[in-house]
Amino acid sequence: MTVCGYPIARTSTIASPLKLHRPSINCRNQFYVRASASNTSSSDGEETKLMIKREEDGGWKIDFSGEKKPATPLLDTINYPAHMKNLSTQDLEQLAAELRADIVYTVSKIGGHLSSSLGVVELSVALHHVFNTPEDKIIWDVGHQAYPHKILTGRRSRMHTIRQTSGLAGFPKRDESVHDAFGAGHSSTSISAGLGMAVGRDLLGKSNHVISVIGDGAMTAGQAYEALNNSGYLDTNLIVVLNDNKQVSLPTATLDGPATPVGALSSALAKLQASTKFRKLREAAKQCLEAAEMLKSRDIAMTVADARFCKPLDTDLIRRLAKEHEFLITVEEGSIGGFGSHVSQFLGLNGLLDGNLKWRAMVLPDRYIDHGAPKDQMEEAGLTSKHISATVLSLLGKPKEAMQFK
Repeated sequence: MTVCGYPIARTSTIASPLKLHRPSINCRNQFYVRASASNTSSSDGEETKLMIKREEDGGWKIDFSGEKKPATPLLDTINYPAHMKNLSTQDLEQLAAELRADIVYTVSKIGGHLSSSLGVVELSVALHHVFNTPEDKIIWDVGHQAYPHKILTGRRSRMHTIRQTSGLAGFPKRDESVHDAFGAGHSSTSISAGLGMAVGRDLLGKSNHVISVIGDGAMTAGQAYEALNNSGYLDTNLIVVLNDNKQVSLPTATLDGPATPVGALSSALAKLQASTKFRKLREAAKQCLEAAEMLKSRDIAMTVADARFCKPLDTDLIRRLAKEHEFLITVEEGSIGGFGSHVSQFLGLNGLLDGNLKWRAMVLPDRYIDHGAPKDQMEEAGLTSKHISATVLSLLGKPKEAMQFK
């Protein structure tokens, strides 16, 4: 097993750490590209602006203040990793600068994972310059740092659809591209997956490379250390890149001192989730409120109670709702076995289901729902205001009216 830990800064020379260990690469249609940054329009006709220039100290200055699409003349010539194999170190630095500007522009328009992707721009360029995907396997951990990888592997023209219905996934996805070796979002699974691929490669007598890129945050999980232990025992050829770029979602402990306590973070998040403004943003709560308005037009009174959390149950609230209402419906953006199950157990143990109370649970279906816009996912899951209204009407014995909402 080979373990490589090269933290790569945004303005560092990206080729030098990996170039010393560059494996032999068989690449078709290699060519050399030089590009000028004087373009004023993109390939799709959209007006562009010069936002990237080289500083006297050798670094790259990127202006993110403009609304126009940045000029990316070198990146415009890169459709797949094969197109960047013969680029010089200077060209690779320019490519990384243009790639960063392109990601910032795209995410500013549609939203998405920004800092995690910016933290691996140079690393993504270096890996695709050195290795030869899809023959070589690159596994990203966590998956939401794969935006640069997606752009460099033929998906740049579709980046505006990322995390949208029928668009690109926010994570690596195997049926989206042959360059995505492993499909996962969170977290700490890359070394285990890479080890399995490396062992399978050896059994088949192949010699391709397997590279697991794991961040310092993902590295804190026990599964990653267990995988390292197994990798050392099996002694197969596996490359692990520890990407300590200080772009993790949560701070971790360092040799220089302790990180921010998890307890304090947990307390802050709990207060945020309990706030009135945040509860108004939650999708399930919004659907319930919309359903209440829809039923109000039919002279049906509906009480919406936001339980806020699964445990501990607000037993006084549930008992009062059960005694004062004919029907009780729990709605949650979770699977079977969550909040609704706890409520039903409480109702059953306390005899509240022995009378006239009718209880129904609305949860996520026990099947895979593909990525997409939240409203489309809620529709497919059957958790929209129309579905809630239909459930209420069915309990009231009005199946024909309920069908109007389905």
